[in-house]
Amino acid sequence: MNFRYKIDCVLTSGAGALFLAGWVDDRSFPLREVRINGAKWSKSLDSQHLGRSRRPDVDASLGVKESRLSGIWALASLEAVSADEDVCSVEFVLSDGTATSSEVKLERRSANAFRDQVVGFLTVLKPVDLLIPTDPAYLEQILGPAAPAFKPAFPKHNLESIVIAADGGVFIAGWIDDSADELDQVLVSGNGWQIVFMGAALGRNCRDDVQSSLGICSKHPFGYWGFASTKGLECASNRCVIEVRMQSGARQRLVASARVPAQIELRNLILLHLSSCRYMGNPQLDSVASVAKSIGTHIVDLNLRITHGIVSQPHVERFGSRQGVRKGSIIVCLYGKPEYLFVQNALFSGGAGIEDYELVYVSNSPELAERLLREARILSLTYNLDLTLILLPGNAGFGAANNVAVKFAGTNRVLIVNPDVFPLDDDWAAKHTRLVEQLPLDQTHIFGAPLYYCDGSLMHGGMYFDADVGVSLEASAFKRKTFLRVEHYGKGAPPSTDRFLRCRPVPAVTGAFMSFNRDWFEKLGGFAEEYVFGHYEDADLCLKSLEAGVAPWIHDLKLWHLESRGSTPPPTLEGALTVNRWLFNRRWGPKVIPEMLGKSPRHPLLENQSEIMALDIGRESSEAQVERHSVRLVRSLGGARTPDGDLGIGQYQEIVFSADPGSSVASA
Repeated sequence: MNFRYKIDCVLTSGAGALFLAGWVDDRSFPLREVRINGAKWSKSLDSQHLGRSRRPDVDASLGVKESRLSGIWALASLEAVSADEDVCSVEFVLSDGTATSSEVKLERRSANAFRDQVVGFLTVLKPVDLLIPTDPAYLEQILGPAAPAFKPAFPKHNLESIVIAADGGVFIAGWIDDSADELDQVLVSGNGWQIVFMGAALGRNCRDDVQSSLGICSKHPFGYWGFASTKGLECASNRCVIEVRMQSGARQRLVASARVPAQIELRNLILLHLSSCRYMGNPQLDSVASVAKSIGTHIVDLNLRITHGIVSQPHVERFGSRQGVRKGSIIVCLYGKPEYLFVQNALFSGGAGIEDYELVYVSNSPELAERLLREARILSLTYNLDLTLILLPGNAGFGAANNVAVKFAGTNRVLIVNPDVFPLDDDWAAKHTRLVEQLPLDQTHIFGAPLYYCDGSLMHGGMYFDADVGVSLEASAFKRKTFLRVEHYGKGAPPSTDRFLRCRPVPAVTGAFMSFNRDWFEKLGGFAEEYVFGHYEDADLCLKSLEAGVAPWIHDLKLWHLESRGSTPPPTLEGALTVNRWLFNRRWGPKVIPEMLGKSPRHPLLENQSEIMALDIGRESSEAQVERHSVRLVRSLGGARTPDGDLGIGQYQEIVFSADPGSSVASA
């Protein structure tokens, strides 16, 4: 690989000094080293010894619109050069190992002339156009009293937010014009503690307001933010000291007032900030990349501490007769929408085989506790179902909440079901029991079912993995990025598309409906609780099962899924999804890419999935089901209503989902 460069001059003095000036186009890979070789001497100059300067003439010749520090210069001590030596070899080496060299004329100067020429070169440049080597002390040694005073100008910047939680950590956010002098560190000091944010690990984002205010035309990620998770910070005072350090050595200290919230508020603030960031390239890929440096690890650490505190304090109430032996536990996680407790019980009740199941509801919304307790008591009397209600004092997330609920389940078969999943067949529970009792064990350790949208089209026939591949602009160079995502077999397909309904092993099944052998669920460690709020923990658990030697399956139990209507998404969800996608990719990317990508993954447990046909367990044909004029989910609720009348479920004579696209979801 060739790259462009030019040496303007190489000077030596009789006093044993050497000066080099020129430029290099190192946009693809940074310059690592310059080697200068004479007949009987050599000098190696790494990044600590190399200075940089702004060269508009070079940028113009290269067609680069943004102003860069493309100029290079170096001043070094050197043993005496022989009098008859008039050429030397100069070699440029980039960070990827690429190197190129050429012969350059060696110019000899007297000590005074050498000093004057070097000082003239340095003093003609403005501080903002000059990047001094890391340790400039040798300049004074070589140039003596004529050495200019190098005090790099500090760039414009503003620390806009600093937030500290005693058992949470430190969050900072602001902006800085480091287009000429790169941000090196931000140090935050309090009463007996100090947090160091390395510039390379900070999240960077575009700030159009800053760019407009500075009057800079070229795009640059002026915004920066960081988070360090830690416990035991002394927050007796909200005053702290901030020191911002640049790579040129320029520093600035200031005293700032910090906001001191609780753990949960700190986490939510971080996620909201993450969701609001804008980027120079692909926003989905760049947002994930922004937390990959170190921020994601710290967010996960904080969230785990919050989650463990919440799940350690469950309140459990049991309702119903609790007579007879149950064959399964239907576990439902509630968040934000209390009415689904009532609706789902109404739809599950009365179906063949439901008497063999208990219902376990776990709530991530403590503000709904009183209402849920009242309605659970009414439901147990109205529909004669065994019901357990678990109340958590905060939002522990989907994975952790379901793990808690499994601990209170009374059977060895657990079904993880979303609150907006309803039976398409009245006898779905009986079919589920037959599947578990009649199929081989390796087909029932973990399985899902076809799920349908309210217009009758297929939503889910198993999940597979794909990847987003894109490029993003970083430091004037394009970087290739690849991130996993989860896709559904047959999403949006006609409801009777047989190849998506066949019983078969699949890479993963959705957490909207998962049936587990409880022993296997617990052997896998349950859902990973590191994922913030929800998303990806279902795919994570399925991949753990595959890794342990058991594939997830799809079996033909048909259910409605009113996707994303069963809970109220928190405003922090977008930020949480970014963290979760980063975490999922860090854990599984190297194992999934490329062998398991696509609809036909290469895995010994999945190779024959397309050839496996569904077993006949007495089901009605799917075509006959979906061609009904409508499917009545609630035939009659018998006038039951909640005590406060808020839900109003008793006012509905029926709730109907039609197989016809465009039909209304509910009718009174």
